[in-house]
Amino acid sequence: MNKKELIVKKNLYFLAAFIFVFILSSCSSEENNPVQPPPKTYDVEYKLSGSVSEINQINYLAANGQLLHDSLVTPSWSYQWTSKGKEGQQTSLEAVLVKQSGKLLLEILADGNHLVNDSISGIPGGRIMITRSITLPYE
Repeated sequence: MNKKELIVKKNLYFLAAFIFVFILSSCSSEENNPVQPPPKTYDVEYKLSGSVSEINQINYLAANGQLLHDSLVTPSWSYQWTSKGKEGQQTSLEAVLVKQSGKLLLEILADGNHLVNDSISGIPGGRIMITRSITLPYE
């Protein structure tokens, strides 16, 4: 092998090594671990309203997941989370009516938009409960 052929072979090996390194460096870890956008957050509010005279029991989840309770409240009740809810987080609101007539409207809102908008009619001689839970939507 003459000197010229050795130089060409060296250059080809160098070029092959360069291409190999270039390809490896192009495969960054970002493709394997893409950067996720921050989760969507929401202002969450629960509302109860209607024509019943009182709501005997209310059970609801707070922003931290704690189950809270209220009892014997007027049908114009609301609760807003003290911190923003994150997508995928669970909400829950339950109301119990005992010997009530009239209607009760149950709402769960995220950023002012209705996620739940349900109603129930009371039973004058009995007990009735309405429960709604929803996962905050992913954007």
